[in-house]
Amino acid sequence: MGGAVRHDISEAKRQRHRAEIAEQGYTIVPDAIEVELVDALNIALFDLERRDQIVPGHNAFEGHHTIRIYNLLARGATFAEVPVHRNVLPMSKACSTTAVSCHRSRSTRARRRSRCTPTIR
Repeated sequence: MGGAVRHDISEAKRQRHRAEIAEQGYTIVPDAIEVELVDALNIALFDLERRDQIVPGHNAFEGHHTIRIYNLLARGATFAEVPVHRNVLPMSKACSTTAVSCHRSRSTRARRRSRCTPTIR
């Protein structure tokens, strides 16, 4: 993304995150992706919510106050940037199967779960 400030994660920090995945099944990578990408993701999510008239779920599984948007990778190029991002992909490779969950206060992307889920904030 043009003009984005790059936050490259050192190999030592990657190793620490991989160890956390092995120990506890997840890791949190602060500032893993650029603010510009986060902004683009938020805009794309709000656009999807508005365009598709997505509302909170009607059952306990989906959550009565939670908006869920499934299959984000198929819904736009912006979402496809996340799992292959230079700071995300190495973390997901530490899992037995690739599973990346991108959390936002009003939406969740669900995908087949492996024994760990790298979380991007």
